[in-house]
Amino acid sequence: MDLGVGSATGRMMAEAVAKRDQSEINQWWTATRAVLVAQGLIVIVIGFVFIPLILHFLNIPGDLREDAIWLLVGGILITGISLPMRGAPGLLTAQNRFYWIPLIQATTPWINLLVFFLLLRKGLGLQAYIWAMATSQIATWIFYSTLILTGPNRPRMDLAGINRFRFVTLFKFSGNLTISGLSDAILKSMPAILIARLGGLAAVPVYNFTWKGPTLASGLVNRTYQSFYPGMQRNFVSGRQEEFRNKHQACGMLTLGIALSAAGMTLAFNNLILQALAGNAFYAGPAVNTAFALAMITMPMAGLFKLLMLIAGDLGKIPLLSILQLAFFILTAIVLWPFFGIIGIAFAFAITPLFKGIYGYFHGTKRCGFPIHGISKGVALAALSAMVLVVICGAIGNHMPWHSAWIITIPGRELVIPPITTLLVQLFPTFIGIVITAYSAVALFRSTGKVLPLSLTKKD
Repeated sequence: MDLGVGSATGRMMAEAVAKRDQSEINQWWTATRAVLVAQGLIVIVIGFVFIPLILHFLNIPGDLREDAIWLLVGGILITGISLPMRGAPGLLTAQNRFYWIPLIQATTPWINLLVFFLLLRKGLGLQAYIWAMATSQIATWIFYSTLILTGPNRPRMDLAGINRFRFVTLFKFSGNLTISGLSDAILKSMPAILIARLGGLAAVPVYNFTWKGPTLASGLVNRTYQSFYPGMQRNFVSGRQEEFRNKHQACGMLTLGIALSAAGMTLAFNNLILQALAGNAFYAGPAVNTAFALAMITMPMAGLFKLLMLIAGDLGKIPLLSILQLAFFILTAIVLWPFFGIIGIAFAFAITPLFKGIYGYFHGTKRCGFPIHGISKGVALAALSAMVLVVICGAIGNHMPWHSAWIITIPGRELVIPPITTLLVQLFPTFIGIVITAYSAVALFRSTGKVLPLSLTKKD
């Protein structure tokens, strides 16, 4: 909704925050606030204009019309009013206080749910949803406002920041973020759409259930490199190139170690979890599971190298690459479907992130001021080896005999646990990942330790 302005705020302010240039901080803050406020007003106006059309299009019965209007008006107002606060996470990221963002994101949904539950019990019906949504947004405003007012480099309004140069610079970067983000969102939903179109709706839950566990795990793996992004950005904009490179390498190996551990766990236990929670009928098969284990490596590593472009503030040809990546997946999935079915779509989905990962590795390294292979060549080679290892372990484990499988009976179904030899093969990536994680955690601690005195000083 904000066309990437909220996400771009942090990068636009990064140099000013690192240099403690209060004038630049104020002007960039004013520029981004002006854009987000304008966007919020536009959302409200357009939303109100479309309310009659939405009511007519949905053909809502008369007894529900009042509730529908309440929901639409409330939702539009809350969305528009919330837009100006979209830049607060960016400022916290620039200040190397990213850790507050996941805490707030984890807290506000529970506030929403609690208010919704209490008001629902009071008999407010659908209106409880809007009041709960409003309460969670107010809580978000309070959290972010408090952090900004009590943090370093507190921004103030400066009308000198409202000029053509800042708007052009902001939208050039945020526009690229928007296209990339939309492409990624479409890509995540595209497998289910293609499966429904090519194989029927009955196959969609099978794919989605099999992918659900790896999805949750990959989100946690992505948090690894994302949590170190503010520190790496601070090192880069401050000119501490050697510290930036060391931290990116150590962070990359730590992310790879955790991803490899998660991939092995996916190979070994994803089927067992599905048996326990949904039944074996919702398991897409060992080959699809191997593809998802592979995605546990490709997705976070692609994100890690794409991070180089965000840190440099130059996304290059990412908009074009995003469109090509989406087209590649759709075309590959359609071509592979007649021969491999869901397996082909799963593997196409697993390798598609490599588009941005490879581009980020080369272009991001260059834009960060290093020669090709000058930042994380070892991480890239290790990631390639990890992909091969996961596919090999998945293939071997899938073809091993199950004569000595264990069967555990639970209410309603039986759980089939693979033989110990099969589990050891499937968990081999996990064992390797644990070793890499331990080694890289020590290296990252040492890398962080070198700059720790700077990060603890009052002025930093």
